[in-house]
Amino acid sequence: MDEAATKTTRRDAAQWVATLVFLAVLSLVLVLQFGAWWAPILLSVEVVRMPLLPTWARLNAGVDAIRARLAPLKKFPGALVGIPLLFIGLALGVYAPDSVQWLGDGVNSVVQFIARSAPYVIFFTLTPAIAGTLSSGRAGKFAVWVNLSYLVAIVGAGLLAIMMVVPIFGVRLTGTTSTATTGGAEKMLQLAFTSDAFIAIFLAAGLGLMIHGFRLRGLMEATQFVGGKLIDLLGDVLKIALPLVLFSLGVFIPTRIGRGLARAREAGETTGQGWAGNLSPEAAYFAAIGALVLVLAIWVAIEVVAVMRYTKFSLKRFFNEYFIDVFSYAWATASSSATIPINLERTGAVLGVRSSISKFVIPLGATVHLDGTIIGGMVTAVVAAQLVGYTPTVLDMLYILIPLTIITVGVPGIPGGLAAVGGPIMAQLLPLPPGTQAAFTAIFIGFNIGLSDQFRTGVNSIGNGVICRLFEYWYPTKFAKEGVTKAPPRPQTRVARRPQDFAPSPEIV
Repeated sequence: MDEAATKTTRRDAAQWVATLVFLAVLSLVLVLQFGAWWAPILLSVEVVRMPLLPTWARLNAGVDAIRARLAPLKKFPGALVGIPLLFIGLALGVYAPDSVQWLGDGVNSVVQFIARSAPYVIFFTLTPAIAGTLSSGRAGKFAVWVNLSYLVAIVGAGLLAIMMVVPIFGVRLTGTTSTATTGGAEKMLQLAFTSDAFIAIFLAAGLGLMIHGFRLRGLMEATQFVGGKLIDLLGDVLKIALPLVLFSLGVFIPTRIGRGLARAREAGETTGQGWAGNLSPEAAYFAAIGALVLVLAIWVAIEVVAVMRYTKFSLKRFFNEYFIDVFSYAWATASSSATIPINLERTGAVLGVRSSISKFVIPLGATVHLDGTIIGGMVTAVVAAQLVGYTPTVLDMLYILIPLTIITVGVPGIPGGLAAVGGPIMAQLLPLPPGTQAAFTAIFIGFNIGLSDQFRTGVNSIGNGVICRLFEYWYPTKFAKEGVTKAPPRPQTRVARRPQDFAPSPEIV
């Protein structure tokens, strides 16, 4: 072995020893300070990474095989079947609650499990997202502009939602019990060090940076498997089971949420506030969906008209040949990830976006561009808070917008992704009446599944195409190498609109 190779080997060994010492210290801190008993197990993956690499490959292949077997079932139009079942579940829950109480109790147990799982979902989805972003070269000029555009869209959507809930739900600027007047900044700072969800965000950011900086391949494989493969498999299962999910949700709203609120109001523990707070839970669910659809429609109109006018693209063609196809498919699947293939095809064939742009922007947007999700979180938070006896103020909503924008990066692109991570955080941030945090979380999770999730997903997916069109317009003058001025020619003929015609391309990773 020559001298250069010897030095390289010694350097690698020294780095490995330093990494092990760092991981050991980090594990000790996590266990002693936060009670994270799972931290040593996860971090030990890096110690034995070489023997485990074939194991991760086999596990990934196994999950891929299961998803391939489930693929034909995903073509079933579950949303169309599930909507009538949602109404049937609501009717049974209202008029025959005793006969379906067992199902409502079961859904309530699932909701509580989702609330407890929120920090883990955030951690295992956010960690590989941060590490992958840093490792894949997304720090270049083009990537920075794409991520900045997504951030501007998310914040803009959130601010529009705040503006709209003021006249719709009677939200005031401030109040004597608002977050701003009860030490909101101190409360958020305190939650940053005590809330499991906030700690998960910080740990994910730190571990993602560490994976990138120290090239911890074992940890990357582990977090990618849990936060990627398993979450995607869960999304497939939810897509297939969507009719059952919607029926169970219909039962859950009157049997668990309705009865719980009724008992609390009879005992004088809480009273609804605002016109939405005095509705029954069933009526409040549809009121929230109606308000959500209104705000989403206004946001999409602003976004689409502004970008299409700016890029000189026909609004009529955008609606007829892109919007109808992509929105309907996203609405039916309630999954941003499942809409990636058709979105890639439509942005190329209709919007004239080159594949090098669309194959970066759309998969990234399925994870981080969640403007519809932000709007849904804002609207649902107001309705849920009013049902448990508190009307948030504008300043409350601005405080919520900050962490909600952060956790959207960790929201998996599966049906009901926001429900798993948003409710517990907002329940801790808002000054809700004592003892109502669990009820708020249950309402938030329940109201974010089903119809509301389908409309939000459609808006998220349309927004990805709009961003693609914007960067295709900018590309020749701002990002292209010398001599590249226009996108390669695309076929202008219409293609079949059947969902099975849009199978995922092997090029998409």
